[in-house]
Amino acid sequence: MPKLNKFFTLEVTVEQFVNACSAAELHELEILLASPRVQAKMKQEDKFKYPEVTTEFQKTFAKALEQVKNNLEP
Repeated sequence: MPKLNKFFTLEVTVEQFVNACSAAELHELEILLASPRVQAKMKQEDKFKYPEVTTEFQKTFAKALEQVKNNLEP
């Protein structure tokens, strides 16, 4: 049987990505974003590129984390 290979490009906004994450995935993302490697990269790139993107992501991520925390509290 022949194989068909298809390649797609899909653009997803930060908010769409965060909204699609489960609570566990958001916690994993939080840990990754807090890692020294990622923090160093964010600080280095912030000096030269799109600081408003990082700020917008932080706002969206913080909002999503707050929603998850509120849903997990008894």
